[in-house]
Amino acid sequence: MYNIKIAFRNLIYNGKYSIINIIGLAISMTVSILIMFWVEDEMSFDRFHQKGKNIYQTVVSFELGGNINSHKASSNPLGPHAKEKFSEIENFCRASNITNVIFRYEGNEMPQYKRTFVDTSFFSIFSFSIVEGNPYKPFTDNNFLTKSYILLVDDILSFSFTE
Repeated sequence: MYNIKIAFRNLIYNGKYSIINIIGLAISMTVSILIMFWVEDEMSFDRFHQKGKNIYQTVVSFELGGNINSHKASSNPLGPHAKEKFSEIENFCRASNITNVIFRYEGNEMPQYKRTFVDTSFFSIFSFSIVEGNPYKPFTDNNFLTKSYILLVDDILSFSFTE
């Protein structure tokens, strides 16, 4: 009890410094808590995939003008070549983001969403659900490169092609 009494006396006697210290402590604790929430959000991102612990992304780093730049991109042949050379790689999936494409279906036009074109192995790696069909064999014939195929998730499908 005596120590608490001395602490309060010091707070009153050194009022200005005490207020500065208490405000600094409150700000630092607030920032620490916000950083913890941010880290928790970053660590939980895309953790719903069943094979999430075995999914990796390639990153290309290069030096340009004295700065090291890193991008989540690689050349198309990297996936097949890496799978051939490294037995640890079970599967790969290439993805290409395209923004200036318009899809039309029976007179309906899809709004300008960012689209991603992926390999057929996409659904064997990631745990996304599709509206209809077999996710492990979405293209039923061998001529899929000469035809147009589209797989949509529920929210875009219901927004885009319903009457």
